[in-house]
Amino acid sequence: KSSIVTDRRGRGGGGVGCCRRCRYDDPEANGWLLYGLTRGPWVIHAGAILSPVIQVIAEGAADENGRLFSGSLKATSLLAVVSTVGALLSAIQGPIFGAFLDYTPYRKLAWQWCSYIFGVLLMLTVLLSAETLALYLVLAPITSVALDMSTTPHLAYLPEIFQTQKAVTKISAQLVLVTNGTALLWAAVFVGLTPRIGLEGLWNMRVSAIGCGLSVILWSYLSFKHMEGRPAVRALKPDKGEYLWSIGFIQTYRRLLTVWKDYPMVLLTLFAYSLYYATVMTFFQLTATFLVFQLNLSAEEVGAMVTLAMVASLAGAGLVIALRKLVPLKACLMSILFFLALLTLVPPLFLSTSTDGAKFGGQVGSPWPYVFAIGLGVLVGGIFSTSRAFFAVMTPGGHEAEFFGLYILAGQVLQWLPSLLFVAVNETDPDGKASTGYFVLTPFFIISVILIGCVNIRRADSDVRDTLSERRYASSRTNTQNNTLAHPSLRSNVDPHHHDVDNVIHLPVITEADKPPSPSNRRPTVASLSTAVFSEGPDQDPEAGEDSDDRPPTDLSSRRTAAEASCPSSSSPNESPYSGPRGEVDVVAPGDVAVGVGVEVDVDVDVDVLAQGHVRGGGGGSV
Repeated sequence: KSSIVTDRRGRGGGGVGCCRRCRYDDPEANGWLLYGLTRGPWVIHAGAILSPVIQVIAEGAADENGRLFSGSLKATSLLAVVSTVGALLSAIQGPIFGAFLDYTPYRKLAWQWCSYIFGVLLMLTVLLSAETLALYLVLAPITSVALDMSTTPHLAYLPEIFQTQKAVTKISAQLVLVTNGTALLWAAVFVGLTPRIGLEGLWNMRVSAIGCGLSVILWSYLSFKHMEGRPAVRALKPDKGEYLWSIGFIQTYRRLLTVWKDYPMVLLTLFAYSLYYATVMTFFQLTATFLVFQLNLSAEEVGAMVTLAMVASLAGAGLVIALRKLVPLKACLMSILFFLALLTLVPPLFLSTSTDGAKFGGQVGSPWPYVFAIGLGVLVGGIFSTSRAFFAVMTPGGHEAEFFGLYILAGQVLQWLPSLLFVAVNETDPDGKASTGYFVLTPFFIISVILIGCVNIRRADSDVRDTLSERRYASSRTNTQNNTLAHPSLRSNVDPHHHDVDNVIHLPVITEADKPPSPSNRRPTVASLSTAVFSEGPDQDPEAGEDSDDRPPTDLSSRRTAAEASCPSSSSPNESPYSGPRGEVDVVAPGDVAVGVGVEVDVDVDVDVLAQGHVRGGGGGSV
């Protein structure tokens, strides 16, 4: 089982401080996690307070045929139409804004302003009422764009701060826990407390909107105090038509071509993500409509159900961390998508014929809506952290903001499709049952499972291996240049059925350029050392297949000779003449590899050995 390596600044997966699970030694890691507090109040405000209130307002403003705006739209289609418009606007800005963040040194500044504007837009929802319902058609899509523009730089920091797949998975799950924990506190106040003191419906929504906007601004400010700026990763070339106003379009086209040619696994992942993210968002909107219009729940009852789902989502995020110890990240993602597909069948097949409504705190109704809310919460708590981690590990270095711009684009580019299909089904359904729209969602999840199953993790790792030196943590935060130890014996004999095979990723080493001028007794580099220790003996075929358990033991004597030749003794066992930068190496030893052949590794690099297969120590050496 692989371990998460933490360097001397704490970067990686190991937390320090009073709580190792939630605090990191790296200030940027803490700031990145702290930003999750801005999302908790918004999750409750949007899902448990604003959406139900808008649905109730729309139901009251509809004519006798259940239509709004002079009969042009069904009240049950309002949220889906708003979602479609917001998705199209976000699809346009996603990659353009990502390119702007990479080509200018204004990533942090843009992140700050987008977050503050998002907070202000949330507070403007106090203007909504039955008379100003049309304002919602304008305000909601703009708020959605501001949300996505504040999310893009936040996600772009993720692969720069955390370097291993397990660390990314852990911090992503922690982000969900932080977000949902804050959401529960918000729900306790505005779903549990304020209705009991007489603040209900529209006025409760208005107070929540003011508090939510101020919360976003406050937590954003505190988070940004921990974050560092980033220089422009590349310079504009005006002679080639690259200008700040046009580089977004140019770079979007280039990135799409690059992904198509060089990163096919990224392309496949983005396509799958575009399907299931859009479907999850439509799932939320459709459920709010279903609970209000078909199960006849009040806004307060819907809010209580959303709160219950938030509690369950905490368990979902924790479940992802536990599952990663047993199964690969890819299997986690596929499992969640499969169960989401099954869950879409519950409302039309089981809940649509339940009692008049599952009354919260009043008469006893059917328990199944609550079971449905718990299941949805568990799956949603796992899907977002798993999805972010899955994409982050295959993002090439130096293009983080651009690729996460594409990630945002993928999440929005098809979001209109399930919403539009629901509107089409809903507008033509003579029975007017909102539950019918759930059948539209099931195929999207099934197709996503198939696409994720086709993603080759090894291929994705190989595609980005040579770009790691362009990670900005390598250039602007440390002096260690990251390359890949690509010896054949390290990659040809990994057991594909081992549950940590997708953690066999990038191996940063110190290169010749990082070392000081050559003294005669200088220690070897990690590259030369590993070549000596892991060099293939005469009985080891570099083209060997994946099944290597039946090979004869490797003769240690030849490796000891090679290693001793590469590692001259030092005049002092406690001193290393090497004075270059300090770094960290994950040494992966697949197959039948001898470790420890009479040579003591004494370089200024922390070495974490992950061994898969038969590992033997020999010669009294140490690693």
